[in-house]
Amino acid sequence: MKALIAELLVKLAENDVASKETLIQVEALQIAVTALMNALDAQTRATISKQVNKALDLASEDSGTNPDDLIKLRACLYELIDQPRIDP
Repeated sequence: MKALIAELLVKLAENDVASKETLIQVEALQIAVTALMNALDAQTRATISKQVNKALDLASEDSGTNPDDLIKLRACLYELIDQPRIDP
């Protein structure tokens, strides 16, 4: 029984490390996308926003796609693409 508990604790620790690594990668991507979007003119940002929204609309038509996941995804993409940012 102790070995089983120890094994579960090790797996939980491994999952925690993997989760932190994934979070760091996501944060790095957010920084990179924000920098790229800031470098674009308003018209190009608008075009990208329209294309992303079209892709999300197509995904919403797929019966296998979770609508709640799409709502969260759309909100995250809005923050990255459509939110006004202050240029340094």
